[in-house]
Amino acid sequence: MRPEITSPNQQYNQLPIADLRRRIGAAAIDFVIALGVSSIIASALGGGALGAWLFFLICWYVIRVLFVLNNQGQSPGHWALDMKVVQENSGRMPRQEWMLRREAAIGFVCSLLLISLQNQSYGILIFVLAIPVGFDGWCASTDRQLGQTLHDRWGRTVVINTVRGYSLDLKVQQWIADFQERSRRSRY
Repeated sequence: MRPEITSPNQQYNQLPIADLRRRIGAAAIDFVIALGVSSIIASALGGGALGAWLFFLICWYVIRVLFVLNNQGQSPGHWALDMKVVQENSGRMPRQEWMLRREAAIGFVCSLLLISLQNQSYGILIFVLAIPVGFDGWCASTDRQLGQTLHDRWGRTVVINTVRGYSLDLKVQQWIADFQERSRRSRY
């Protein structure tokens, strides 16, 4: 399994920083959950595109701020992939105001992505409104020490590996390996 913080006072350079691919997967899981819930609520209440966008932001706040603060630093996506959000200088749970700053930035960027997905007839709009999401991820790929995105820097947080979670990525890898092994055996 993955290592976890042993002391809340460890320096950030000793924290087991999560890799970017897994972070993207966790954000995608949270995005799909927020999108699904907001779409159901918007259609049930008869809201249009603006209503769906507003409900998405509310769902994003609940999943990425309230849920994280009440679940030891883990959103559903972070829990599924064994990661959590901590303060960069202490390794402790972030305070609500820092989580709100962090998630307001990425929530707005994800809502732009939602708008572009809702307006698929405008091909260039999808590309233009997806640029901020890509830029945020690119910033993390260039930060060799902490792997911080822009929203991490703004919220003074880092995403680290933890042993608490579902280990979905490891289970999927095992399922694929098992499937490949069964496929090889059935050919012979």
